[in-house]
Amino acid sequence: MNQDAFSGLTRAQSEDKRDELSQATQANPLDQEIAVILNQLPELQSVQNQLAEIEAIDYFIAREMVCALVNVPDAKILAFSEIQIATLFHLFMALSQAQRHGHTCLQLSLLSAQHWFVSSTDGEQEQQYDGYVFPDFNTLLRLVNVLPISADNDAMVVFDNDSLYLRRYWLFERELADAITQRVANANEIIESQINDQKQRLTQLFPESLQNDIDWQKVAVANALNKSFSIIAGGPGTGKTYTVTKLIAALLMQADKTLDIQLVAPTGKAAQRLSESISAAVESFRKSQLIEEQILNQIPTIGLTLHRLLGVIPNSPNFRHDKQNLLHCDVVIVDEVSMVDLPLMTRLFRALPTTCKVVLLGDCQQLPSVETGSVLADLAPHKTTRFSTGNGQYLAQVCAESFGSEVISLNESACDYLTYLTQSRRFTGSGGIGLLAKAIIAGDSLQAWQLLANNTEQLRLSKESSLASYLVQLTNQHYLPVFQSDNLQQAYQAFQQFRILSPCKSGEGGVESINEQVEKELQSKGFIHFSQALYRGRPIMITQNHYKLQLFNGDIGMLWPDQDGNLKAYFPSGDGFRQVSIPRLPPFETVYAMTIHKTQGSEFDQVAMVIPQQGSAKLLTRELLYTGLTRAKSHFQLFSRKKEFTEGVNKQVRRCSGLEQRML
Repeated sequence: MNQDAFSGLTRAQSEDKRDELSQATQANPLDQEIAVILNQLPELQSVQNQLAEIEAIDYFIAREMVCALVNVPDAKILAFSEIQIATLFHLFMALSQAQRHGHTCLQLSLLSAQHWFVSSTDGEQEQQYDGYVFPDFNTLLRLVNVLPISADNDAMVVFDNDSLYLRRYWLFERELADAITQRVANANEIIESQINDQKQRLTQLFPESLQNDIDWQKVAVANALNKSFSIIAGGPGTGKTYTVTKLIAALLMQADKTLDIQLVAPTGKAAQRLSESISAAVESFRKSQLIEEQILNQIPTIGLTLHRLLGVIPNSPNFRHDKQNLLHCDVVIVDEVSMVDLPLMTRLFRALPTTCKVVLLGDCQQLPSVETGSVLADLAPHKTTRFSTGNGQYLAQVCAESFGSEVISLNESACDYLTYLTQSRRFTGSGGIGLLAKAIIAGDSLQAWQLLANNTEQLRLSKESSLASYLVQLTNQHYLPVFQSDNLQQAYQAFQQFRILSPCKSGEGGVESINEQVEKELQSKGFIHFSQALYRGRPIMITQNHYKLQLFNGDIGMLWPDQDGNLKAYFPSGDGFRQVSIPRLPPFETVYAMTIHKTQGSEFDQVAMVIPQQGSAKLLTRELLYTGLTRAKSHFQLFSRKKEFTEGVNKQVRRCSGLEQRML
């Protein structure tokens, strides 16, 4: 098969597709019956001329799926008409395409009687295709119901709950749902004496009561104390890591043994941020003497990546820790859960003992994972806290709070393991960034644009007519101080104050082009020689994990001369920097600008977002815009036309998944 068939896929997706193709091909030699079926299918070139958004990999996967259904006992597909074969073929292409875009499954209801694969948009260029019209739902249902693709068969495809899955993702989803459901059912029984003890601990940890408002941080701690599985969700600045530090303290206070507590995050950068946040919270508690020194000394402050916790096996999708080699830990706390895909989350739970308490932290409004699934959004389907009557009464008692009908749910919509933190310490109710974030989440594109156009202290809409002149202005204002710094500490601190973000990696207005234009302006000011690829003050981002050096995809550092004047790479470590020889570095790139995806888990005082006219239409969603906006702590500015921005706000990420339904 041509290598081009795998273009446009991530490495993990390519490996998955290759595995699926290999298994199907080995199991299904091209005999005469398969040849008859194949003769009814169109050629690749014909498909790509007629259908938008279909890549070669989708075509070949669909062919192999159809062929695999021939080589089964009593193959019903042999009796299919040419029209039915065509429908099935297009169904499988749609399934492959959906999985490439992060969907766990493909719901038949989204296809029934719909005209698919019609248009492809690239900026303002919209190309029209003939597309394909799927039959109605009942016709599709009759077609797939006669195929051997139920949960009990071994086919590559599974049909379950009116949705098509690739088998591996159906297995991942079912395994994760079962693991979480088991933990949810294992909530500890609370006796009266424990309630009194917990009230005392919570009073110690939260000595000040909020006037006329519920202290959701206190409620979140109380709710997680007696549960094997819990989620603490909230936007930027709501205090998720501050709250979980108090939760750790409460767990240590009530424990009758030393607890093994692991802090983990999906990326090295997110793990570093988690470490910094927990350490800052511990120091604040130490200064306030809120918590005893004995307890503070037991609170872990080192965050690990999920891959490091599980133990990477080179050139394998599996980990050292799994069902046969469980982790030895009592509590696992996972930050930035929106970035964790379905297979990785499943593998985490697979490696945990059933006695291990799991606490997930994240912002449900952020972008879902790059790979397949939207685990946090599926596990937190409601955007407000809704407790059952029994759990609500218990929490009201231990927290000395009063919950109204908007919190206590009398029907099946209750979700006892989930607590939302609603009060942002970073964005005040009247602050521009907070208001803009709310408008974007609500899909109010006109209000969002107006807030930017008002040009307040926190928000600014660029009036520059060209991107080139805008980047010159940003470079002179924010990046010259890096090169005017006397030492590494000063230079890195100046650099970390600001970042340019774009939804695109390539093309005009993409990060590659922006980085080149920033360097060109620095060259014109004499800070960089035009022939220098490696230079003092160059900010770099690692793009490939290197476990021996403990450098991970997304880690950011800076090139700076050592005491002998030799250029080295420096990366933040604790209160200082660690030095790495440049030739030893894994692949890296310049990082004056970053894609919005890459900034998850980061924050900067000021952010400038560039939305190109060309190439951003497919990428822009309200989740992407919200994620980019909320990287800014004090100031956000935008370079964009109204059209691209408002269309992005109006478009929401909706990934198909059955995880939420399995949790009911």
